Amino acid sequence: MIYQFRSFSRGKKANLQAHLQRTGSSYRIPSLRSSQNKDYKHVDYRRQYAVLADGLSGGNHGGEAAYHAVQTINLYLPGMLRQFRRNSTEHEAIQQRIRNLLLATNELMYSISHGFEQYHDWGTTLDLCVLVGDRAYLGHVGDGSVFHLDRCSGEMKKLTEDHSIEPPGFNSIPEHLKAVALLNSPLTNYMGGKDAEVDVIDQEIGEGDMLLMASDGLTKLVSQENLEHILRTSKGPDEARSMLIERLPEYSDYAGEFMDLRGVDIEDAGRRLIDDVTFILIGGIEDGKV
Repeated sequence: MIYQFRSFSRGKKANLQAHLQRTGSSYRIPSLRSSQNKDYKHVDYRRQYAVLADGLSGGNHGGEAAYHAVQTINLYLPGMLRQFRRNSTEHEAIQQRIRNLLLATNELMYSISHGFEQYHDWGTTLDLCVLVGDRAYLGHVGDGSVFHLDRCSGEMKKLTEDHSIEPPGFNSIPEHLKAVALLNSPLTNYMGGKDAEVDVIDQEIGEGDMLLMASDGLTKLVSQENLEHILRTSKGPDEARSMLIERLPEYSDYAGEFMDLRGVDIEDAGRRLIDDVTFILIGGIEDGKV
């Protein structure tokens, strides 16, 4: 199995449509709230991995935290991948090495936050996707999302869980509104924290399957139902990219439900739900069919 995924160059929102036509299947749209985009991503086409980080907006160095986390991964992961592929490493060992890499990255970030006063409040979410053979190995910290579309069944599932604080009365909220209730909630787990925990997931990838990696800026705007419809009806990452960009609303799909649950007006909902948007689409293709 080989994989199709592409990168992009940052552009101003006023130039968004023309800019996106020239780029690949990974996008970052500047926030409407801030001139500094705190998302950072890297796609390595040759080594077949992608990493996406979303710097915490509450601190002054969220963008730097995201950049530092991604670049640390980029420094050490290529050597690990050579070993995986050369020695046909068992998938349990790959999972453990990915976990160890993210934990070591977090230790470094935590030491910086305590060694330099200006970085005391930095932090970032992080999602790593490593593709080996017909499997995707994910390392996850925070509230970014990774979805998998099974092309045969047409069903999409979310592979990651949000590391967020559940609001009061969360268990009594109807199941279909729980995702809305967690939007814009404080994180319980992030890179740069003292005791970050890493979720490691592996997923088999079939021909025509797609993975969607997204910062919460996308999932706060577009509902999982609409994301699934786009991935299911598209022919692959290129078409899914265009459909996702066209679908991005001025206000969130969740705005009405969010206002009801949080007791806020439309302007406050917009401030909380409009964020930097980054996503990466990855499609599985059998060898010889490129």
